[in-house]
Amino acid sequence: MGISTAPTAEAEARTILIVEDEGIVARDLSMTLEEMGYVVCGTVRSSTEALHQAAAQRPDLVLMDIRIKGDADGVEVAAELKRRHHVPVIFLTGSTDEETLQRAFRVEPDGYLPKPFTRATLRTALEVAFQRQTVEGRLRHVNDELAAQKAELEKRTGELGLLSEMGDFLQLCDSAEEVLAIVARFGRQLFPEDVAALYLVDGSGNALAAATTWGDGQSLPGFELDGCRALRRGQAHRVVPPDDQLRCAHLAAASGLASICVPMVTNATSYGILSLSFAVGHLDTAAVKAKEQLATVLAQRISLTLTNLRIREQLRRESILDPLTGLFNRRYMTIAFDRELRLASRTGRPVGVITFDVDKFKEVNDQFGHAAADKVLVGLAGVLRSRLRAYDVPIRTGGDEVVILLPDTSIESARLVADKLRQNTRDLEVRHGAIVLPPVSISVGVAAYPASGADPEAILKAADVALYRAKAEGRDRVVVAEIFEAAAMTGIVQAGFPPAPNELPGRLPT
Repeated sequence: MGISTAPTAEAEARTILIVEDEGIVARDLSMTLEEMGYVVCGTVRSSTEALHQAAAQRPDLVLMDIRIKGDADGVEVAAELKRRHHVPVIFLTGSTDEETLQRAFRVEPDGYLPKPFTRATLRTALEVAFQRQTVEGRLRHVNDELAAQKAELEKRTGELGLLSEMGDFLQLCDSAEEVLAIVARFGRQLFPEDVAALYLVDGSGNALAAATTWGDGQSLPGFELDGCRALRRGQAHRVVPPDDQLRCAHLAAASGLASICVPMVTNATSYGILSLSFAVGHLDTAAVKAKEQLATVLAQRISLTLTNLRIREQLRRESILDPLTGLFNRRYMTIAFDRELRLASRTGRPVGVITFDVDKFKEVNDQFGHAAADKVLVGLAGVLRSRLRAYDVPIRTGGDEVVILLPDTSIESARLVADKLRQNTRDLEVRHGAIVLPPVSISVGVAAYPASGADPEAILKAADVALYRAKAEGRDRVVVAEIFEAAAMTGIVQAGFPPAPNELPGRLPT
């Protein structure tokens, strides 16, 4: 049975380059291939022409004479063609030496066609070579996909490692400033090619301000809440060109730039957004979605950390602040008193102490009620906040009783502060509904470290004694505690350098 010479659809799509320096063989090959339906895209006689034509024509297959003329033989040219273009090569072989055949074998050609060839052997060699090319192409595709998956997996593993490390650092943060510094550091590693900005809701609750940024680009310093679609939607908002009509107002339109905005919301509280801008370039839809997922995880970590910080700060404040007046409470007094005395003992500086209560406060309670009495205390707390220094420590110890610690303040200076507060209290106007409450006054006792004692208990006792004297002498006045007995401190108190609490006679070192 004869072999059909009718061209097939597959053959018509194939182009072949012939590299043969024997003209008769080259013409015979060309005629036979065209009869079989293939397209001969060129016939060349040297290695230089072979490389040039292969680059220009990009054939589907090359028929290569092993003994081609030129600076390189057919084996060397075949190796170069396979390396540059992944084109299959069939060697045209005649009688040749063993060394050349071994070299040809190492090139891993896609077939051998002995001279003189027949139509059947030519067809078989071509079919085997093209089949091998198809299989190898599929294998290369699979390998490329596996390599891409491996690279993607390694990238995701690296991102998870960075997120885990960032989480460890965020757990150690004590302030929003520390959180922002860590976010900027790890954000640059997670999104090294992007322009990013972290916006937080400002104190007004109506606008966002840039808290930290990274990347080579410009970000707005701030904008109104409705300027970001992600906040309005309550979910991530992604814009990929050409869908620029949906871009957020805080992002400048730029050709080829995509954007992702992720809201930071925890327990229905909006903290801000994480905004990314990046060149689309070679990124496909899956890569953009992966970037959005990573940004979402990062935003959630930031939001959760900020929430924990706020809860921690709220609990800390509740544990040391009086809920009615906002002054410090008795629990905090022990901590603050100990801290100030330790510092004073090291620096040789005094600490003033003022203690007072409201004159006839029970009468206010009885006549106008607890709500009115509370307003008196709140108004009095406002006077203290407006008149004291930022580092002074006003403490509500209970009822209408208040203690004030005045760091770096002598007993005489504390007396002046106390008298000023007494006068300001008399000028205080308190309204309860439509009623203006009668003016209130305070009785004040003043003491100091080391003039009145060397430990909190002794100093507070001296201040209380002075307070009782102020009440006994007619109220609405300031009384200074008696100076601490100097003889008890002989050999310990040096001029200008009072002792530390653990250096008092009769006390063991702590």
